[in-house]
Parts: sequence; structure tokens; C-alpha cells
Amino acid sequence: MQNDDFFNSFIKEVDTVKVCKGNVLGCFTNNSIKLLNGKNYGKYNRSNSLITNDGIAYGWDSRYCIGKGITLEDQENCIGRFIIDINGERSPNQFGIDVFFFTVVDKKGIVPAGSGSNSSDCNRTSDGIMCAAKVLQEGRISY
Repeated sequence: MQNDDFFNSFIKEVDTVKVCKGNVLGCFTNNSIKLLNGKNYGKYNRSNSLITNDGIAYGWDSRYCIGKGITLEDQENCIGRFIIDINGERSPNQFGIDVFFFTVVDKKGIVPAGSGSNSSDCNRTSDGIMCAAKVLQEGRISY
């Protein structure tokens, strides 16, 4: 499956309110995203995005699959990644609080950022980019 095909298939599986194809504004925050440690991450360069009926904003990027605390094998089988803001435009737009990365891996599914790394990387002095796995594993934000 081509990476852009995945996004088109995903759209059909979720209850969308709005879809923004290409780098069109209006589905993912236009404001800067903060890191967990309070520093500025900047604006996310999304290639496609959408908002679901429950207010979650999804930014899809099929160009970059490196890093984000996943295993090398998952990186090699990566289809693309989502940046997800669980409360859309509302504050704080901060990694580890309401913004999380997930990688889509061929024949495996959705892998949360940080699943292939030490969860101690997720604390208030870190950037928070790899906190998705820790939050899912613990069922809460505990840092």
C-alpha cells in the first residue's frame, strides 16, 4: 500500500468532521507546539490532516519514519506517522500532555512513540516526544 493510500483508507474508517489534504491549514493547530519541558517545538509540517467527530486532530506524514523511540525494525517497515492532538486546537498543544506521536508499521499496526526506548526518557525535563507508549502503558500521565 502506498503511504498516501493509507491516509485515504484511514479517512474512510474514522468519523471525520474535516479533512485537509496536502499542507492545507484548518485541521491541525496553526499555533506552535510546546515540548514537555516548555521549550518551543515549532509548527508541525503536516502533509495531510483531519479532525474527527470527537475533536481529535490527526496530522499524517508519510515522509519521515526515523526516531520517535521505535525499534529499528519498525522504522524499516514504517508506512508513516501520526501526530495526534487529543483536544484539537485547545491548549496546551504540548507533547506528553495532549500531543503524541504514533507510527504506522506494515504488518504490525500502530506503534506509540517511545515503545522501543527506555520510558525514563519521558519526564518533565525531556521533550515529551516519546511519551505515548508510557501514557498508554500506565493508563495515565504520571510525570
